[in-house]
Amino acid sequence: MDFGKRPFLILDGALATELERHGADLRDDLWSAKLLAENPDAIRKIHEAYLEAGADIITTSSYQATIRGFTANGFSRRKATELLKLSTRLALEAKANYLHKQEEETEKWIAVSLGAYGAALADGSEYRGNYPASLQELKDFHRERLEILAPEGGDMLLFETIPCLDEIKAISEIVTDFPGFEVAVSLSCEKAPKLRSGEPIEEALTLLNECNAVSVISFNCTHPANISGLLDFSRRLTEKILMVYPNSGEVWDAQQKCWLENPDDKALVDYAREWLRAGAKIMGGCCRTRPEDISALNQFR
Repeated sequence: MDFGKRPFLILDGALATELERHGADLRDDLWSAKLLAENPDAIRKIHEAYLEAGADIITTSSYQATIRGFTANGFSRRKATELLKLSTRLALEAKANYLHKQEEETEKWIAVSLGAYGAALADGSEYRGNYPASLQELKDFHRERLEILAPEGGDMLLFETIPCLDEIKAISEIVTDFPGFEVAVSLSCEKAPKLRSGEPIEEALTLLNECNAVSVISFNCTHPANISGLLDFSRRLTEKILMVYPNSGEVWDAQQKCWLENPDDKALVDYAREWLRAGAKIMGGCCRTRPEDISALNQFR
């Protein structure tokens, strides 16, 4: 990816947060992917909102979109495949709509979202990493979706919220079969030096360093206050591009099933300078972040 004169690139923010803000009910195993069937225009509009806010990279709505997830919810395999492909098409259309309105030439990229195996289980196990799956099953899971999505286009394959070494191994062993993309692997961690599974981040970085296809190592879906420590730990151990996209800072209350206010009352942009010093080259947002957060990052740049 060409940074040009930009000190960093900006990834978009949360999709589900904006869908819910506009009235979508996402209390479903398919989460935001259900809108691929119910209201794809809403997804396209949110992609365009992030581009208007200054995002350089928009992420497709395929995080929780899988064949097994759609078929478990009553869709045929053929329809499930169509919906997966639609996730890329909506991002491509949003990008085209945005660029058509620009007077000056500008570059925008599309990241094909590939959620963790745990995301397809819809049981929160991407935050634990205790998968009931073999290495081969993990490889088969990711390969099936890549075989559908890779031919549809995009610029980056973004494996998101990956919590354990076995899933990193699985991705590393198959991703070379899908050339033509930047490849980013975003790890699920709370704080250094451990993945959510309890395994060492250092071993994860070793695996990713050995995979020539992977160009970006990332951290997502954690409190923004944790990010600087993860970057400080990682930049000593890898020369690959570092990307971060934490949550807004609000805290999920699993008992009440609601978000609580950010305890430190800081926005993403308030952390941006320290993340740059710590080596981040791409920054964006995950859960509960919005176009306003991305606009603030763009103004900081």
